[in-house]
Amino acid sequence: MPNAARPPRISRTVDWPSARLDYAVMPPHRPDGFVTTSHPNQVGVSFTGHAGAVRQADDRIREEDIRPGAALFTSACPVTWLQVAEPSECIEIFPDPVIVRQVSNGDLGSLRSIAVDTFVDDPIIVGIAMQAKKAAVGAAFVNDLEADALTYRLVDHIVSTYAGRRRPHHDAPSGGLSLRRLRRVADYVESRLGERLTLAELAAHAALSPFHFARAFRATVGVTPHDYVTARRLERAKHLIMTTGLSIERIAHLVSFRNLGHFRRKFREHHGASPIDVRTAYQ
Repeated sequence: MPNAARPPRISRTVDWPSARLDYAVMPPHRPDGFVTTSHPNQVGVSFTGHAGAVRQADDRIREEDIRPGAALFTSACPVTWLQVAEPSECIEIFPDPVIVRQVSNGDLGSLRSIAVDTFVDDPIIVGIAMQAKKAAVGAAFVNDLEADALTYRLVDHIVSTYAGRRRPHHDAPSGGLSLRRLRRVADYVESRLGERLTLAELAAHAALSPFHFARAFRATVGVTPHDYVTARRLERAKHLIMTTGLSIERIAHLVSFRNLGHFRRKFREHHGASPIDVRTAYQ
């Protein structure tokens, strides 16, 4: 069980030429104690799942479950998080409004124009958020050109999918997968993070051959199916380390890592910290 002392909040800000990244790992939120605010004009991704999270915006209070990897676009009004029972890990991406106007041909001045009232499950946004997170925690170097490319991909996808400025949401980009198929694959992955997964299984959920699926998945999400699955397993592992007393070895097995040394190495590569560092901070 967590100690009475509140675990620390870990936050990092990275300034790209085209966007600002705010990454944070936070203790549970309570209305009588620790609360945070999500600022306007951003897309936030929660790497951790939560049951019954409570947020307030425009004097309205809303309670809902948040799936791991869910995304939320904030409106002109900030969002205050009043109740989140578990430690949380998230990233907020603030694209330059100039890019939003460019991508939308001047129709939109900011993401506030297409804010959604609830979380959305979107593997394309998750793929971009995973790469942004690795840059924020120092687990990967992203140069300015790569950062710009990720930002443009993110904004183009959001504008196209949620503002209807280009293709309908059910159409796939050239050489890629439709969001409907991606969600089917992502749901399958999320339900089997502790089991053996094969490329053929994932491809079957997209109704494609393994070869074409692998190419289309990377073209759409920006990472390979293997990297996506590994990242989701490591996100689940971190959440278990922060919220349970299970041994590191047991958690590694629960997310389908059979070699503890390999798990520790991949965990540090992805999170920028070792499993024991996370356990020490949050238990």
